Amino acid sequence: MTRATHCCERIEGNSRYLASLAWLIAIAPIALALLPVWLLYETAVAEHRSRLSELARERARAIGAMENAGFRGPAERSLQVLMAAFTRLDEASLGLGRTAEIGLAQVTGRSIDFLLSGPQGDVASGEVIPLSGGFAEPVRRALSGASGTAIALDYRGAKVLAAYEPILFRGLSLGLVAKVDLSALRAPYEKAAAISVLVAGLLSVLGVILLLRVSREILNHERGQRQFRDLLLESAPDAIIIVDSAGHIVMANPQAEQLFGYDHGELSGRTIEMLVPEGRRARHLTLRDDYMTDSRRRSMSQSKGLCGRRKDGTDVPVEISLGPIDTVEGRYYAAAIRDVTERSLAEATIERMALEYPLTQLPNRAQFRRRLEEAVERADRSGNHLSLLLLDLDGFKQVNDSHGHPIGDELLVQVAGRLVECARGSDTVARLGGDEFAVIATNLRTPEGATKLAEKLVRSLNSPFSLEGRTVNVGVSVGVTVYPGQTDNSEQLLANADLALYKAKEQGSTKFETYDDSMDASFRARQALESALRETLRSNQFHLVYQPKFAIATGEIIGAEALLRWNNPERGAVPPGEFIPLAESTGLIVPISEWVLRTVCAQIREWRDAGFRKLCLAINVSPMHFKQTGFADEVTSVLQANGLNPDRLELEITETTAMEAGENIKMILDALRWIGVGISIDGFGTGYSSLIRLKEFPVDRLKIDRSFVRDVVTDRNDATISTAVIQLGHSLNKKVVAEGVETAGQFNFLAEQGCDEVQGYLFSRPLKPAAFEQLLMSYCPVSLLDRSNTEGPLASRRDDLGGDKAVA
Repeated sequence: MTRATHCCERIEGNSRYLASLAWLIAIAPIALALLPVWLLYETAVAEHRSRLSELARERARAIGAMENAGFRGPAERSLQVLMAAFTRLDEASLGLGRTAEIGLAQVTGRSIDFLLSGPQGDVASGEVIPLSGGFAEPVRRALSGASGTAIALDYRGAKVLAAYEPILFRGLSLGLVAKVDLSALRAPYEKAAAISVLVAGLLSVLGVILLLRVSREILNHERGQRQFRDLLLESAPDAIIIVDSAGHIVMANPQAEQLFGYDHGELSGRTIEMLVPEGRRARHLTLRDDYMTDSRRRSMSQSKGLCGRRKDGTDVPVEISLGPIDTVEGRYYAAAIRDVTERSLAEATIERMALEYPLTQLPNRAQFRRRLEEAVERADRSGNHLSLLLLDLDGFKQVNDSHGHPIGDELLVQVAGRLVECARGSDTVARLGGDEFAVIATNLRTPEGATKLAEKLVRSLNSPFSLEGRTVNVGVSVGVTVYPGQTDNSEQLLANADLALYKAKEQGSTKFETYDDSMDASFRARQALESALRETLRSNQFHLVYQPKFAIATGEIIGAEALLRWNNPERGAVPPGEFIPLAESTGLIVPISEWVLRTVCAQIREWRDAGFRKLCLAINVSPMHFKQTGFADEVTSVLQANGLNPDRLELEITETTAMEAGENIKMILDALRWIGVGISIDGFGTGYSSLIRLKEFPVDRLKIDRSFVRDVVTDRNDATISTAVIQLGHSLNKKVVAEGVETAGQFNFLAEQGCDEVQGYLFSRPLKPAAFEQLLMSYCPVSLLDRSNTEGPLASRRDDLGGDKAVA
């Protein structure tokens, strides 16, 4: 049946049921009200019947007694005596009502002659009743010799309740009747019945009215439920199918017809198995039988991995929720069916995304690790070699910063394409993240095959890339390791390749290195140094030395550069060139730089309190620390904590850091300038500065790198660069400082070119705080331009001051 037919039949059935109930409510109160009246009336009739019968028998016995007494005399006398006897017996009729009568009659010819009739016992007034008439039925029965009781018409034609007895007196055949009018007997009960019917009728009317109102609400509710069910079924996003206990479809909403491709009504009456793929129908029948045995509601989440069959024969992945429905017709089962095709595709996409990078469509790190383990297992079974190559692009960050991330993304795509072209079909090319890639080369007959592949990869990636009309060159560093031979598991294979990659990056751009055991020793040494560095940071084993800076024109000590030193209890003095790069690669440089900032500011405060108020100390700021969010706020906080004027602190940043693309660097520099902190560009000339950006930046000093100062007298290029830096600085109203001045020739050249400030071994080595304070107290400024001082103003006292012997 269809859904509409089923619902309409149910509502029509309910309507008939409610109509029958209304009739019952209307009739039942009246019937219940009349029942006791009728019972009372029947009881009264029975009681009167008994009393009348007894009365008739008593009087018949009395007449019989007169006969037996042998009474003799004339007929008139006999009648008088009989009448007198009846008169005395009239008292027995009391309590039967005023209509009670006792009659005595005889047959005269063809008529009935009443000798006695009436409640007073008067002789009948000659009224003759035909013997064959319809009246006086009780007398006729008595005259015919019968006795008993009956409801019949008396001689007046009135319906009476009568008892009749035959009497034989002095040869006369008489009939005796004791009766009461039935109408008089019925009158009080009819009145009571009328009152009961009236009251019950009122109650029935009220009941019917109430029932009609309730019925209307019930029917309206039923119709509303039907409309709601129809709306719910038709507007539900899921397909809904209802089946009976035999598995036949009794209802399907439009979504079900659309999902399975059937027209309206095609599903009705057919078995649900038609919607199940043929290969799964046996299993479905078993599950269906089990469910009908235990019909607990089951949600979508409990029924995954199911499949439905469309009319055209194609399959569709679905989820199903099941639930029983109990109705007056029996139990049905509802199935809500959801098409999960899109979700299945999405899950497949998500799973694919979880195993590869969408940008390059190469396996990601998780998929790479799984494939590496599988490759090792295959190599064990086949006896062939495999090689793992880790690749890291050189200069990728500069491409991102210079040309933008879209260009960087396109570069990664093209790199991935070239790697795939170089690899074989059995190899795995993966992207591990950022600009890191990996190649798993399998089925190598000899380890030399890995070297050939590495050379091929380096050559391919050395070729220029064309990116949206731009030609971009990047390098690549490759770490190579081979299995078996250098390790016996995938984890160590990956670690060895990583060590080889690290070694390749140390050697410079566009290199590849193959792992050997010496790299492992180097790695362990690096780990030991890192561990010691961390312990030093925790136990505060660092210390600072200060190298004075002199104004060439006046010879004054205008400040000093704070230099970090590390004296390890086991290793002794560790050169900055050894531990600073390690600190930068591990991220430890940030907390170290923060410690330097706090320590230098505390030292400035100490020397200010000692009277050296104009002294300015400079610190080298790590690029990583400088670019951290909130760096300017950190500097402000440390200055305020020590109560310092900001111009007593100078921050030295590298030229590469200062010239990085983006507004972030300029914003930091502007914030520092607003605070009032001095800013110096360290190692100027070693990078690729933009004059426009340099002009815009709030920089106080340019420092000529020591690499140019060292050969400034003998190398024309270094002399040219140094001269250009001095002239550029002056043209931008910035002071120029030369560091690493160690000879009089170097100093004379710089002084002649107009350099403003110098620092270096010619004037002073880096000094410990106490020695530097001693210098401040005893030093007398003399212009460094005086030729007699070209050996340095402190030449005769350098050893006495206890300068730091380490390379500054």
